[in-house]
Amino acid sequence: MKNKLVWHEIVLFGVAVLLIGWKLLLRNISFDLSLMWWGLGLVVGFLFIFLDRFVYSLGTHPTESLSMKVNDLFKHGKVYEAVSMLVNERKEQRELVMRSFLFYGVWVILALFTMTTSF
Repeated sequence: MKNKLVWHEIVLFGVAVLLIGWKLLLRNISFDLSLMWWGLGLVVGFLFIFLDRFVYSLGTHPTESLSMKVNDLFKHGKVYEAVSMLVNERKEQRELVMRSFLFYGVWVILALFTMTTSF
């Protein structure tokens, strides 16, 4: 379990296959534009998990050693290695934006707003 990014990808595609399989079993799937938007939402939601690590390393704490290593990897075009380093060395990032109390409060308010407007 050394490379957690691979495991995250396996879980993402596993959940997608399970959800699509469930829809196929119920015969409630239609291959139209909404399926593409659903898949795009799945990928964006997956990437949103890592967004706070990028904000931490590239924006709020660019002088830390991990941030400088990640910046160097990005400059050399090694995106997969940079993302993998951010995931594998996540214990060095202690003040993540999306792990704060303020973020959770705003997220709950937006979630409640979304739930009440969609019904």
